Amino acid sequence: MATLKVDYSDGDILYAGSNLAANSGVNAISTQINTNTAKIWTGLEHRAQGAPSAGSKRGMVSCSSTTFIATDGTNTQQGVLSSGILTWTAKDDKIASPLALVTCDADPTKVLIFNTTNDISWSDDSGATWTIAGTPPPNCTTIKDVHFFSATLAVMVGNAASGQEVWKSTDGGDVWVQLTGSGLAGSTGLVSMFDATNGFIIKDDNAIFTYNGDNTYTDTGHTTNLATGAIYALSASTFLHVISARQAAQKSVQMEYYDGTQNCYAICNPAQIDEQIATNIIQATNGYYYFIAIDSATSADIKIVPILLFRSIDALAWEYRVVGATNTANGKIGGYGMQLSEYDTNKLVYGSFNGGHLFIDES
Repeated sequence: MATLKVDYSDGDILYAGSNLAANSGVNAISTQINTNTAKIWTGLEHRAQGAPSAGSKRGMVSCSSTTFIATDGTNTQQGVLSSGILTWTAKDDKIASPLALVTCDADPTKVLIFNTTNDISWSDDSGATWTIAGTPPPNCTTIKDVHFFSATLAVMVGNAASGQEVWKSTDGGDVWVQLTGSGLAGSTGLVSMFDATNGFIIKDDNAIFTYNGDNTYTDTGHTTNLATGAIYALSASTFLHVISARQAAQKSVQMEYYDGTQNCYAICNPAQIDEQIATNIIQATNGYYYFIAIDSATSADIKIVPILLFRSIDALAWEYRVVGATNTANGKIGGYGMQLSEYDTNKLVYGSFNGGHLFIDES
């Protein structure tokens, strides 16, 4: 039986999961909860036994409740979860130096993997087999963000040698076309679709554009505070933006909200941590929006830092709790590929840059 220790002197509760670990076959993580603040809720976290042999240094995504894909920039592996143990098998993703993985919103068994240039492969069987794109994104020099919206539609932004810096695929990632039109020449960094004909693109100069899913992009005249991190379209006119900034001056996790009428404004700034790195934003079956942030401060020595899980039911009021800890040496934590996904109903999995994976039960 798991134990619960209460220290009434300072209001802290420590959940000790050692007995739970012994009984369940997984390694439970102790979670400290400060009862003096309202921004808490209870939950359970654990790490499944069995890490990818090469380390999932570019993150891990879930394709189902039992199947996962991880890559370390060189090797890609498929993991199968059974009785708390992940068994990993190497897979040929067909590209060199894979950077990140993206699953399809509508069908997570469909996956895209891409590198820093314009190489993309796709899988429609949870990463068991891969096919390199028949027509990679033409004129593309750097891929920065991809939203795999439906089984057929994927939108990409990045840098181009010339022309508009947005591409799309209408066949699940095999054939890519560079879009025409005007307004998106110049580096683009973030994209999120609300539906097939409404989305947002943020340029590296912080300008916010609406996007119709084809060749029309409209400058809203508004800006975000910093064009890094991840955005999540809430509607055809609103989105969330979690800033991921490795700069000591910021010293906080910052969530922005865009309401379609003005520049983005901050709605969440609760955790004073240096130079945070944040994951993507998801909405779970329970209706809550989630993301994870960690400290990425550069240090000459290894530094133990918290892993913070943030959630909101209305996308405006946010709360957070510590769901684990990790370490960093010389800033080598965070970066491309940190992913958060719902692998089962109200159950989340976080794949980190440094090879770890954390399972979080929100049911």
